[in-house]
Amino acid sequence: MPIAIRRATTADAEIMSSLNADVQAVHWSALPSLFKPPGPETFPPAAAAGLLAQPNHLVFIAEVDSLPLGYAYAVGLPK
Repeated sequence: MPIAIRRATTADAEIMSSLNADVQAVHWSALPSLFKPPGPETFPPAAAAGLLAQPNHLVFIAEVDSLPLGYAYAVGLPK
């Protein structure tokens, strides 16, 4: 199964929020004193949409058979 990588849009805010909950759960399980448990307030879709709306923020979604499996997030340096 090939992995497709595409640039995220503001329509992907819900996907980012959901994928982040999975990662947050792993971190919280390993170090509950450092990480908060996953929940609706951990990284809500509105926060993801805010990041996606920033022109210097780059987000890419990885998909297999159109199923989102992960994302990569980077902040570009100002010119």
